[in-house]
This record gives sequence, C-alpha cells and structure tokens, in this order.
Amino acid sequence: MEDSTKNKILECFKKEVLKLETKNNTVNEGLTSSLLKYALILSIVVDLVLIINNSIADGISKLYLICTTIRIVSAIALLIVSIYIDKLSTTLFSFLQTIYYVIIIATTTALQIEWDINASAIEANSRIYGISIYSIHLFIIVFFDINDKYGMIAVLSLLIISYFFPFFFDGKETYPYIEQLIVRIYLFAVYLAYKTINKKLIKSSLSNQQLNDDLIKVSYIDALTCAMNKRAFYKYIEYLSFDPEVHHIGSCIFDIDDFKYYNDHYSHLKGDAALSKVAEIAIKVLNEEKSYLFRYGGEEFAFFLLNPTKEKLFDIAMKIKNEVYNANITRNDTQYGRITITLGCSLEETVRRNDAEYVLNADKELYVGKNNQKNCVVLDDEIHR
Repeated sequence: MEDSTKNKILECFKKEVLKLETKNNTVNEGLTSSLLKYALILSIVVDLVLIINNSIADGISKLYLICTTIRIVSAIALLIVSIYIDKLSTTLFSFLQTIYYVIIIATTTALQIEWDINASAIEANSRIYGISIYSIHLFIIVFFDINDKYGMIAVLSLLIISYFFPFFFDGKETYPYIEQLIVRIYLFAVYLAYKTINKKLIKSSLSNQQLNDDLIKVSYIDALTCAMNKRAFYKYIEYLSFDPEVHHIGSCIFDIDDFKYYNDHYSHLKGDAALSKVAEIAIKVLNEEKSYLFRYGGEEFAFFLLNPTKEKLFDIAMKIKNEVYNANITRNDTQYGRITITLGCSLEETVRRNDAEYVLNADKELYVGKNNQKNCVVLDDEIHR
C-alpha cells in the first residue's frame, strides 16, 4: 500500500476517533501568528497615542495624520485577517503581509522626510527620539511570515531604497543617516536571528510530530496489512457507542477461506503476501465509504458502515468479495483455484454494551457461509455468491 494512502487513513482516524488535530508547522503558525497579532495591536496603540499626544501638544500636520491613519487602518485590517488565518491560503496571507509592510516603509519614509525638513526647529535629542518612534514600526517585519522569496526581496530592497530616498529632498543636511543605518543593521540582524531560531523550532516541532505519528502507527496500525489493529477496533467501538449521530451500524467480519492450508502448502511468506493483498483490496473499497478495515484476528478482518441501509451493506460486502476473487491470487488446493473470502454481515443497533457484541451476529453469519462452500456473503442467514 502507498504511504500516502496509509497516512491518509491514519490522519482520518486520528481526527475522527482519537480526536487529535494535526497541525503542520505548529510553532510557525502558533508562535509567529500570536506574536504578529500582539505586534499589530502594539503598532495601533502607539500610533493612536502619538496622534492624541501630538494633537494636544503642538498639533499635527496633514501628512502625519494621513500616514498614521493609513497605518492604523491597514494594521486593523491585517489583524482581522490574521484572526481568520485558517480560512486563507498561506500564499495569500503572505502577500497581504508584504503589502502591509510596504505601507509601513512608505509611511515611515514620508514621515522621516517631513521630520528632516523641519529638523532645524527641533532640538537634537527630540529629533533622535522622533526617529526611534517612526522607525520602530519597521521592526514588525520580524514577526511576519513572508514565504514568497520575491516578496521578501522586494521588501528588503525597499528598506535599502528608503534609506537613501530622503537625500533627494530638502532637509537632507539634517538627515540622521548614521542612526538610520544603525536602525536597518539592527533590523536585519534581529530578523535573521529570529528566523533562524524559528526554523530550528519548526524543525524540532515537525520532528516531534513525526515521532508522535510513528507511535500512533505502532499503536493502532497492523504492520503487515496496514489495516487498523485490534486496539484500534476497540477504540472505534467506543467512539461509535457514544456518537449521537450514529443510529445503527452495519457490521461485517470476513476471513480468507482455508487460510491455514494455504499457509502450510505455499509457505508463511506467501500467506503474509495474501493477507496484505486482501487487506489492500478491502481498504481501497472502504476508503470510498470513509470506513476503516480492522484486522480482527490472524486472517480475520472486520469493518463497519455507519447508518447504512441493508442494501448498502450487502453491496459493499459483495464488492469486496468479488474484487478479491477477481484478483486471482492463485492456489490449487480448493475448488475455486484462487484465494477467496467469506463475509458475514448484520445490522446492529448502537447501544453501550460489550465490545464483542458488535460483531457477534456478523460472526454467526460468517460461519453459516463457512459451512456452505464458502466464497460468499451471508446476510440474514441468506447466502449470496
């Protein structure tokens, strides 16, 4: 069986029965997303405080009001988007982050140019303080997850261009080029350091997730046939017993006819191969019904259909029987000249009871078929070939 099919079955069982949610890049989506939200909130608060403070103190320019308003509105928009990130594609969210950061660079540069033009009327210490307030918004990129390399190249290029841009305007004599250079050096250093640490955390998280998946595979999946094992069977029965949406169950148990003789005659290796092939066929059919195959015993398998009609249960059982027959797994010690299976099926009410009772009636039907030339489906004591 292909690994992709096996992993799909496992993921479905984890989510539906074990109630375990699989989260890819847990650290990246969890830590980075949370920090981004806090950074956006902080950015909004800082801009609001500055608008109020400057309005009360000296008044604010039209450019300052426009730039700050754009920054606040875009931050609020990205914050809302980040809350519903699960409903967006990673590529789209990365693109929106890039657009937001371009806005940050543009507004920061515009405010810096305005500041430089008016710098002669401002004391040096105050000027440097203003530079730090404007430029601090640039550091929000540390919490972004811009996956598009072209988007990142564009952002970093704009940061460099924005450093030289004020030289072309009045006030270039007072432009704090040393301080702005230091700001960008710090920005690149912090960004690279954070991304390096984050990549290591992601790698560690994925490694732990893989280890957890491997443990679940060992615990719930039969190594030979890739069917769910007996432990998974009991877990699934427990799940069915308490699921209010399941009103009745179609249960089916089947095994390979005269398997002991096949094993003795053709070798255990051939027997293992036959088990794997039969399980593969059944799993393929049951995947279409979003159901699971369980290895109930040595050569015995079981499966359940939720809320089926009797006709549906019969059709699925017959389809599995026919596909195993048509696979033509050769043997010369039976009248059919190939591997065959016998299936016993029954409809069961879902009540809280002993686990074995879910397949008790199906097991009785199975032995009706075993005593009547095998290679059949038995439902309500009626034998179908």
